[in-house]
Amino acid sequence: MIECEKKINENNVCFKCINDDFLKEYIKSNAGSNRCDYCKVMNHSCIAMPINEFIKEIIRCLKNRYVKGNAYADKGDPDYYSTLLVTKDIVDNEIKPVGTQLSDDLCNLIGAGFWVDKYGNVNSPDEQDEIKWEIYSKKIKCNLSKKEKNKILNEALAPICQYIISSGLLETVDVGSRFYRARTNEPNITFISHMQLGPPPEDKVKYPNRFTKAGESAFYGSTDDVTPIIEVHDKAPYGITVSVFETTIPLTVINFYKFAKDCKQVRSLFEDDFYIKKFLEYFVINIVAPADEKDSTSYIPTQEAVQFFKKDLQEKYGILINGLIYPSSKNVRHTANCILFFNNFDCTDDEKNEQKPLKLLMKETVNYPPDYWTEALKEKQHITFSFNTNKIKPEL
Repeated sequence: MIECEKKINENNVCFKCINDDFLKEYIKSNAGSNRCDYCKVMNHSCIAMPINEFIKEIIRCLKNRYVKGNAYADKGDPDYYSTLLVTKDIVDNEIKPVGTQLSDDLCNLIGAGFWVDKYGNVNSPDEQDEIKWEIYSKKIKCNLSKKEKNKILNEALAPICQYIISSGLLETVDVGSRFYRARTNEPNITFISHMQLGPPPEDKVKYPNRFTKAGESAFYGSTDDVTPIIEVHDKAPYGITVSVFETTIPLTVINFYKFAKDCKQVRSLFEDDFYIKKFLEYFVINIVAPADEKDSTSYIPTQEAVQFFKKDLQEKYGILINGLIYPSSKNVRHTANCILFFNNFDCTDDEKNEQKPLKLLMKETVNYPPDYWTEALKEKQHITFSFNTNKIKPEL
């Protein structure tokens, strides 16, 4: 076995023998040989690196996500048994080597046995706990002192804010951009004013929402005219009124809708910011998931996260966040919802009203009778919207 391992350690592996894109780049960056001992390719330039050095990076990344699970396998622990993996599973699914020989060599160098995915098991503690959504979500719901709460928020969310900036999730919304709101009609009442169709006054906000607490007013809307109707039409026996609001100032938003689209790509364990991206994936999942009506604390993790994003991005980076764009949970056409941090006082339907700090101007309303959208929704298939692509990237 020792002789076999010694022989393996003398081999060089090239980037063409690995299918994980991030490991390909790692080999290219550390290549010191022009010959691969696995595919037997020779090149004028360096294309391969020693496998014993390559395996160090692999094991470092594996330990970030996996822990040895031999003890759980021996005990038949039901909490872990369904998530146990053997080394070959990890090699084939994470590293994706080309050829049986390379796969076998990697398995030998990593070592046989069982592994447990730490991210998938909240009872498996590790150094990345603070940026696991499950851990953060569980802790932030507890009755905490201000110091304890701030510690949890900083550990979990400060790296997320840095990633939001560096990854281009901040976008500028141009003046004149349109956002849409829908309100279910009431018997014998016609809704026509921004007071009725814009964000409710704070004293009328009796219940918490995904991003705001009871008593906090904000503009919840959509980036197209169909999505808000889909959100409410099944609870609209008297019809729906849709209002159109235009921005009168440039806005800066965090575009989680864009991140959600990127989430559909296969994540690599070896890519940068793996845990941060996983945290945000779970954040987006919780944004669009139905709230647990039996759990009065179900909105707390997303509420606290959004408040931290606003505060941290302004205090550390000087960026005033005006809102979020995020996927609609009810629209199969994959359009987006938004929250803009404007209350009723920030909206008007009179652009000549100089007494109000104008931010959102209600331009028009459309009143739809009951059942109008039941068939019409099936016909309106293609919805398009776009944002200005200017990215805000302050120095970190």
